[in-house]
Amino acid sequence: MKRSRFRAVIVFCLMMIFLSFSGCGSKESEEVQDEKETVTETKKQTKKQVVKEIQEEPAEAEEKYTFAERVCGRYSHETGENEYEILEITNFADNIYAYAGEAYSDDMADELDTYSFWAVEFIPFSKESVADYDSDECDFNILCFSIMSNLGKYWGAPQKVKLKITDDGLDWIAKDGTTTHYIRDERVASTFPYTSYEVEAPSFVSSEMRGIWKQIDSASVPYYVEFVEPSQMRIYRKDPASEVFLACGGLSLDTEKGEAVCTYSVLGCGDMPNSFAFSIESNGKVMEIKPDPDNECGIDIFDSEKSVMFYAYRPSYRGSSISKVDTITNDDIVKAGIDENFTSEVDYDMPDVNEGFYGVWISAFTDEEDADKLKSELDDKGFDAIVLLSSEWSEMNSKPFYCVSAGRCLDESEAEGLLANVKSEGYKDAYVKYTGNRLNNRVYYTCSSLDDVTVSDSKVVLNDLEISDPSLGIDYTMTLVIDDKTEFDKSCETEFFANYEENDTPLEWYKRNYDYSVNDPDKYMESGPALIGIFEVSVTDGHIDRFLGSYWWD
Repeated sequence: MKRSRFRAVIVFCLMMIFLSFSGCGSKESEEVQDEKETVTETKKQTKKQVVKEIQEEPAEAEEKYTFAERVCGRYSHETGENEYEILEITNFADNIYAYAGEAYSDDMADELDTYSFWAVEFIPFSKESVADYDSDECDFNILCFSIMSNLGKYWGAPQKVKLKITDDGLDWIAKDGTTTHYIRDERVASTFPYTSYEVEAPSFVSSEMRGIWKQIDSASVPYYVEFVEPSQMRIYRKDPASEVFLACGGLSLDTEKGEAVCTYSVLGCGDMPNSFAFSIESNGKVMEIKPDPDNECGIDIFDSEKSVMFYAYRPSYRGSSISKVDTITNDDIVKAGIDENFTSEVDYDMPDVNEGFYGVWISAFTDEEDADKLKSELDDKGFDAIVLLSSEWSEMNSKPFYCVSAGRCLDESEAEGLLANVKSEGYKDAYVKYTGNRLNNRVYYTCSSLDDVTVSDSKVVLNDLEISDPSLGIDYTMTLVIDDKTEFDKSCETEFFANYEENDTPLEWYKRNYDYSVNDPDKYMESGPALIGIFEVSVTDGHIDRFLGSYWWD
């Protein structure tokens, strides 16, 4: 009996265990199951939502650039075997410039060697077009100049061109529709090779220096200075009526003097290095640049005898109170446009190069540099000053003085009006005088090819040369002759004339180099193509009287 009860208890326990595994207590199991399904569904919904949000979220916008930014770069156009036209286009505040020239290279060289160069300014027909993010073409008038041959003054009348950005480069479309295609070419040497410097500190340019600074105390057109990290300095000045200055370089530190040194090159001047030493005092809003008067600078940027004040912030006034203070940006820099410089594509009415004019004469010097300083002083006061050599004009002093006039006038009454303005500026001894006709012309000729040169035993004929007349500020074409009466001027630095031999006459020098160009090209090219480039000469009726200089070779 006991055994039967024991068995019954055992059976009962087994049944209970069985029921517990097969669903007994199912309420609790269903809740757990529901919770698991809810979590799973939530995860699915969350995943779907994340995927949906990723799909709907717009892709990060591609950074866009203006036409002025996109057109920048180095380009070349092959004109013959190992001969090229080159461009490096750069911009400052959407003002577009180019270093242009002619270059050569052999098949083994990894760089194009530029032997003839100048600068180009692009004046857009629409200032808005160069800031356009979508357009790949833009119409310009172009102006050419050179720091070396005419100190940044424009050479002559503007020429219309269209620039069109292509997949591999640039189309240069002339007024007559002629298209020259330039390809992007890193073999073109940099216009500003000194902008990168290895500096000990991570950044030579401090946060206080960084950005654009505008000259405060300028009498006319201000300079802009931009400091770019880590160690770059850019200097810019634009006079819409006459000239452009753009220099870029790298900064280093003269630890002995505690001065910054900018080693730079200038647009339109080749890559020759210049240096500018200075110290800086700044409170973050106003900066004082103090040039070192002992630093020999190839091209003067600022007056080395005095400090130059700049500011980075300008207050905005409303009534008599200051409403806010803004940082100077690219938008504050004058943008060139046809409306400001030219009403149309101009064809200048070129004056007779021998025709006299009335000048308002301030002073005369035996040293041309002294005359140039006075000219700059007058230009800063708003005058269109000129310097001429008195011995070149029939009614001026026959001895060679560099004479400075506040302008060029067509008649005496116009000159008297200018004289009153000049005296009001403190030049009490100024006077009006007629120059008389031109006796001989001190000009620059450009020769880019020997194809139009005729050489005989007694003379050299240079046909249809490009002539730049800095005194009259005009360009024209002319045929010039070198013969046994042509001389090297006493002031001429003949070491800059490649393959010059002691006591050479210009005719002997030219004929020797021409013979090299035909029979010994390696000798001819040893110091660069001697007969190609820009030369300063004195000319009378198409005859070269004197060679005064060659400005292409270091």
